[in-house]
Formats: sequence, structure tokens, C-alpha cells
Amino acid sequence: MKKLNTKIRAIAASMVCLAAAALAQDQTSSVPHGVQFKASEQAEARGYWTRFRLENAKPMSLPRIDPGVAEANEPASNRNAPQRAPRILAGARPTISTAQAPTQKQSDDRLKMQDHAQPDAATTSTFGYVFPFNNHQVPDVNMYPYSAVGKLFFTVPDGASVPAGEYVCSGAVFYDSHTVITARHCMYDYPTGKFFSNFVFYPGYDNGPNPAFNNGWTVRGLWTWGTNSATRDFDVGFLQLNDAAGYGCDGSSGTAPIWTYTGSLGVWIFDDVSQYATIQADVLAYPQAAPFSGDSMYQDSAVVSVTNPFGTTNVVELGNPQTGGSAGGPWIVGLNPNVADNGTNNTLNLSNIMVGLNAFHWTSPSQPLAMNGPAFLTYNVWNLYVSYTQNLACR
Repeated sequence: MKKLNTKIRAIAASMVCLAAAALAQDQTSSVPHGVQFKASEQAEARGYWTRFRLENAKPMSLPRIDPGVAEANEPASNRNAPQRAPRILAGARPTISTAQAPTQKQSDDRLKMQDHAQPDAATTSTFGYVFPFNNHQVPDVNMYPYSAVGKLFFTVPDGASVPAGEYVCSGAVFYDSHTVITARHCMYDYPTGKFFSNFVFYPGYDNGPNPAFNNGWTVRGLWTWGTNSATRDFDVGFLQLNDAAGYGCDGSSGTAPIWTYTGSLGVWIFDDVSQYATIQADVLAYPQAAPFSGDSMYQDSAVVSVTNPFGTTNVVELGNPQTGGSAGGPWIVGLNPNVADNGTNNTLNLSNIMVGLNAFHWTSPSQPLAMNGPAFLTYNVWNLYVSYTQNLACR
């Protein structure tokens, strides 16, 4: 783990230097911001998610957007960023096997879950649609890179634009030792400016929390785009996780960070949305709204069908029938559970590299078998990540 920690610190330092100028230029228009949770709030989240609450959390709906007004509030200056060659960064494989992984003690077995049968409509099948794809349940969530994907539980406060209560989205361990990426609307209510709370991330969720991955991981802080970044290309955010002990970050507690258990996904930051035209991706997430149950991870394979649909900017669309609860689920190129176990992914072959995430549907025309998400570009993903590493220091 020490070797991996040294690697990530060196990469983070060089990353800040590479992107500081771009971030400074862009801060006058698109402003990222976040919240750091107090130790007492993190402790409250650990005890909050009882079996009953996990089983009854509502799937956060995928926003349904009217293409006629989708771009109306977005200043063009919000997308200012220097152009440069695509950046591909490798993730990491787990270093603790699922057979030897220690777990936190769960008092009164509150996180043991009952098995739930999958609805017939959500079993392995192939759909005929203008956006081709296939959909099936992941056979083994304990296998990397599936292990890096999980369910994100949280509570929405009173006064938000969605009803208050317990909700669930999807997310993935992103690139470094302690970060989860998801959709912005799974952590922050853009219309009211309210952040959500009581976050716990459950990697490899399988009819309940997975003890092979230390069950649930509490969240130290959130970082995403603020209320002046209105459009769908900004629907992305980062969560900083505690170590396995429930405090500390990147091993500072003396216990392991999450990527030691799960591995992390690499990332491809594109230079231009047109580069998506030939991409084939596998989508991993936990759809929970009908006909799915949310108990299992699902995988969809699809070719990107449309870039910038309905005149939008830097939005990507592909075939994907996943429903509420799947927001934040990663789009991966070169998904390969059998990649050689050499400590990192093979970036030359684009193994297990994240290129997008589930974010929203259109209202008209209704396309229930298509999913949209932000293109991963400098101004919206890379600059946000750099700002996150600068403002939510892992210490």
C-alpha cells in the first residue's frame, strides 16, 4: 500500500501543476465548491443506515430534460479551457484479496440483508432499439473492475427540489486511493443549492453490503460545480472517503483506503466530444426503479450513438435501459476483468478506463432505452478534479 500511496501523491502533485492555469482562467465563470463533514456527522452517517433504511431507500430519479430549454441558462464562457491532447490515466487493481479482507464489526447485524429475487424483465436479454445495447446482471461483483462500482446512499434535506428522505445512486472509485465519482444531482440539489448528507458508499453491493470490501465507507467531503454551471455537461461530482476504520484519508488512520480493497478505475479526459464517435463502452450501475430491484449490479454494452443530441454541448448518448438508482454509474472502455495483475491497468489497451457516467433522460422525444451523460473534458471533469484535490486535501 505504501508504494501505491507514494504513486498517488506524486501524480496528484504533478496534476495540480499541469492544470492550475486552466483552473484559474475558468474560475471566473464556472465555480466548483463543496462541503467538509464534521467527525460527528460522519459518525452519525455510520449509524444511520440500518437494514430497514438500506432496503427502503428510494432510487434517485434520472432527471428528465426538455431539449428545447436544456441549454438556455448556460454562459458560453463556462466552457473556456485550453485545448490539449487527450489525457489517459490508469487506475489500480486491489491489493487485498476478497478472501483475506478484514471487515468492520457491524453491531446487531444491522447490515445483513435478505435475498431478493430479480424481476423477470431485468434478466439477461437483448433489446431491439435505435440505440443497440445488451443488458445483463454482473456474474461476480467481487472481481475487479466490478469491485470498484457500488451503491451510494444519502439523505435529501427538507426544502430541496425533490422530496426529503433516503435515496440511492450509483458511483465508482475514481483513479486515486480515496475518491468516488458520481452524478452531481446525487450529492447536490442544483435548483436550491442544498448539499445532501448521511453519505455511505457500498462497493460491490450484492443483495446487501459486501463484507469482502469492508461493507460501507463513510464520506469526509463533497466537491462539485456550483449554481452558475447549469447544463448537463456539469452533472459530475466527487466524494472523499475515509479509510477503512471510518476516519483518516489515504491511509492516515493506519488502516487501508478503499482502493486497496476494490481497485480504482482509470480515466480518459478527451480533447473534443467528437472523439466519442467510435467509442464502445460498458455501463455498470445499480438500477432500482422498475423493472429492476437495485439488489444487483447490471452491465450494458453499447456503442456511443449520438454526440451533442438536440443541439446540446458536450453531451453523449448511448443505448442503456437502466433506471432510477443508476445515476452516477460509470461508462468504461476496455472493461477487462482478466487484465494482467501487474499493479496497474494497461493504458495502451485502454483497460478499465472511465469515459462517462449515467446522468439523464430526455422528455421529448422520450427515449427510455437511451442514456445521456457529460463528455469527460478538461473544463468539466479534469478542472473539477484538480480543484477537488486542492480544496479537500486528504490528510
